[in-house]
Amino acid sequence: MGLDDRQLPDERDTLPASPHAHIRTRDALRPAAWWDEQILRTQAEADLLDRALAAGPQTEDDVHHLARLSSLHMDLLRMKYSRGDLVSQLRGDFDQALDGWERAEAARDLAWSPQACMTVRSWAVNIDHYIDSFWFVGLALAFRIDEASWARLVRLVGNEGEDGLLDAVIASRQPRRAIGRSFCYPQPYGRLWEASQMPRGFRAPQLARFLADWYNALATAVSCARQAQETFLRKPSWMGRHAPGIGVYCGYWSIEAVAAAVGLRMDDRSCLGHPHYPGDLIRPVLVTEPDLSRMPFVLAGHIVPRNRR
Repeated sequence: MGLDDRQLPDERDTLPASPHAHIRTRDALRPAAWWDEQILRTQAEADLLDRALAAGPQTEDDVHHLARLSSLHMDLLRMKYSRGDLVSQLRGDFDQALDGWERAEAARDLAWSPQACMTVRSWAVNIDHYIDSFWFVGLALAFRIDEASWARLVRLVGNEGEDGLLDAVIASRQPRRAIGRSFCYPQPYGRLWEASQMPRGFRAPQLARFLADWYNALATAVSCARQAQETFLRKPSWMGRHAPGIGVYCGYWSIEAVAAAVGLRMDDRSCLGHPHYPGDLIRPVLVTEPDLSRMPFVLAGHIVPRNRR
């Protein structure tokens, strides 16, 4: 039974937390020991920033530090998911990421010009913000956060009426939200919208096709965008980070696909096991290993042998 015709389970994780919960990694491009080390480093940086900011933002630099703190907790959430941690162990990082984002926006209002704030907050001219918003919404739907936290998130996401797909996903929990009539990034997200509009029996294979092309298609998302970007980005900033020396790799997870599966009631069974599909977010007692035969060709040469995990 798929998401089209069932309710999400009422029960959350019933398995006890275990230091060995990540013995089966979900990510295919790094071994478990690498994730252990990277998570420790990232947590240490987050703890250091949190202590430094405890007194509240005092300078313009603190705006960046608060945004960085939020980003670190989202990184930690994705790293822990990649390592194979139970989904119940990820919620704390989501809450801290939301808190950091809210504090950063409050500080930004005081320190930045309206134009500078617009560049950071607009979906249409900042692809990173669009995807970050999609990920926050997808995680919020998967975690079924409380109404007060949802209201905070919707205020931070903003951009009502700007994008037909993400507006529709948000409207699954906020029915009065205005729905955009076009897409900020038609490639690849127009395809996800089209999948959601297919007759019910055809949605599952279309969702799987979106997922199969998700990573490659994002490389051209900016060049096909509805509006010119106000940032230097030519693709999402996290792409390519599996290569040595190019930022911090956190796993490549299409949380957008989970957001669509939950918010738009799409059957996701054909996506389970895909190396980019974080389906365990809505099946929280599972640790699903990747089906390596479905890894995109551009990443297939970077797969870590399973016996190294």
